Amino acid sequence: MQPLPASVLPAGVRARILPGINGLDIHVLEAASGGCCEQENGYRIYGGQGWERGEAPLFVAEERSGDCDRVCCKPHNNLLLHVNAGDTGETLITLERKGIKCGSDCGPKPLLCCCICDEGCAEELTVHEGNVQGEAGNINPATRLSLIRQPSPLGGCFTPTLEVLNASGALDAKVTGPCCFGGWSEICCDSTFVLKRGDAPLATITHLAPRNFCDDETCAAICTDSDKFQ
Repeated sequence: MQPLPASVLPAGVRARILPGINGLDIHVLEAASGGCCEQENGYRIYGGQGWERGEAPLFVAEERSGDCDRVCCKPHNNLLLHVNAGDTGETLITLERKGIKCGSDCGPKPLLCCCICDEGCAEELTVHEGNVQGEAGNINPATRLSLIRQPSPLGGCFTPTLEVLNASGALDAKVTGPCCFGGWSEICCDSTFVLKRGDAPLATITHLAPRNFCDDETCAAICTDSDKFQ
């Protein structure tokens, strides 16, 4: 496969991935409420099988969002996500998700909960360099490295699609997924998404279903935001 472009894997992140590591494990962790109250999520990203070997994560990501937004507007709430180096804590990139907010203006993307008729109804995630502070929707675009968005209209229709645009706004790659995923299917089977540049595959992203229906992992998947990706 071709190497990943900078719009997908920024240089600051790439430099932390050691030679020989050809995959990442992403663990989505909800805070200690156990699903009883919406909390800011955390993410632990391991190199290869590092989690199984008890190694420290390569990256730690932390959500920053408003309490009311999470309770009333999730899963379409406004948020920032800071991705930090696992060893030093340095913030390498900031992800800006424009969404719905509580309040009179309803946030930068108040129509995310409807079908994708135009860009105002489509999900998008902006990748910024370094530690960016502020509120999603009001971030200076000068630090933008790439933009990941659903195409409009219809978001790919029967082939769910995300477009990856580079810093200049040109289409650099696409992510395509299965026709059916999410919901209760996440408990029963894996879902694989393919990152491509043109027709050439670059990488795959797989949401992992729990491996045992009678353990804590399944309970966490049902009751909280906990997830695993590979």
